[in-house]
Amino acid sequence: MYLVKTNPSVFSSSEYIRDALCSLLKRDVKESYKSKGNSLVSVSAAGILMAAYQEERQWPDIFVRVYMEDAIGERVWVDHPDCKLFVDNILTAFNTVLPAQVRGGDGSGVGACPSPPTGSSGSRTPTRGDDDIQVIELPIN
Repeated sequence: MYLVKTNPSVFSSSEYIRDALCSLLKRDVKESYKSKGNSLVSVSAAGILMAAYQEERQWPDIFVRVYMEDAIGERVWVDHPDCKLFVDNILTAFNTVLPAQVRGGDGSGVGACPSPPTGSSGSRTPTRGDDDIQVIELPIN
């Protein structure tokens, strides 16, 4: 990390280094699907890429591809707290505006989804009054 922070252009100007680090972000298909393995390698690669490209205006498209692969797969590094800055910068490619509740801006908790309304009985299951239920009789052939 010291080297990339002191001279980030060495890492950002070489396609070979970029591709090698991105390959570390991809999961090996040959690994067992039951074991996630050690995420430290992926987290380190994401940290190096973030330090190398933090001053760049345009990031390579391969970052979005490796993000998508991990996001729809095992989510080894996408959800890791040490990769949050790298992931947030990749997400800017999608031009998505998140509501304040998802961003954690309303003070109710980071990333908390609102719970459905509960019934007056205090149960956690949403309830509906008898007036809201409509019975439909279907003909049986």
